[in-house]
Amino acid sequence: MPNRHEVHAVPIVGARSVKTIQKLCDIAFDQFETGPGPLSTSVFWRRSDGGFERVGENVGGGVYAEVPTPAFQALCQRIAAS
Repeated sequence: MPNRHEVHAVPIVGARSVKTIQKLCDIAFDQFETGPGPLSTSVFWRRSDGGFERVGENVGGGVYAEVPTPAFQALCQRIAAS
């Protein structure tokens, strides 16, 4: 949710999907900087229970901060093992 007019979403269905977090961080940062009503440069994971957790952020200058929660890390490990 880089700004009040956009939401970008990608289903996590395999290992390649997890790698899209960095690209989503790029999009979030760009749209945060250029779009109206900036909200966040963070990328969030929507859990199956409907809650959200921040899993990554573009802090500018090509610098990424990964902030995966234990639950998201476990999901990534299950995907990598399959």
